[in-house]
Amino acid sequence: MLPGGRARILCGMEPLPPDVQHVEDLTAAHLGGATERELAAFRVAALQLELHLEVEERVAILVLLGDDAGWREAVAERVPLQWGLAHDEIDLHPGGGL
Repeated sequence: MLPGGRARILCGMEPLPPDVQHVEDLTAAHLGGATERELAAFRVAALQLELHLEVEERVAILVLLGDDAGWREAVAERVPLQWGLAHDEIDLHPGGGL
């Protein structure tokens, strides 16, 4: 039990390294060699999940990392625009114009 009578919601999950207190603390190495764009998309997904579930940042990070389909699939599902940009699947300037 946590202070205030709250129960732990992530039993059995690997803890985050102590240097990861916030989503900005994550590095590509923490995600197993993610690209910088994938890392950026992960950060957006974690912050969105934090707001949606009303949980702490670390919990949102753990939820994404603990997704059975893998964190990449979880991020692509939660923030498809950012994931599409990370993988050049979305052209911001169709036809080459600005």
